[in-house]
Amino acid sequence: NASLASLLLDRGPLSPAFAPAVTSYTATVAFEITTATITPTVSEVTATVAVNGVPLVSGTASPPIDLNVGGNNVTTVI
Repeated sequence: NASLASLLLDRGPLSPAFAPAVTSYTATVAFEITTATITPTVSEVTATVAVNGVPLVSGTASPPIDLNVGGNNVTTVI
């Protein structure tokens, strides 16, 4: 089962709201915010997850992700 049970952004809400079938989200943060973390939780206990290529334990926050002014792509792979 390669899906997420939850996906949290420490800097505000995701849009649309999290749903396991949704595969793309956006978020807007204030100009002065320079980093963010993402906490993915997998649905299947044996699944692995990585954010921007960094393996994580399910339910733990990613290392801080540097944000640039404008669009920033962050990938989460299960």
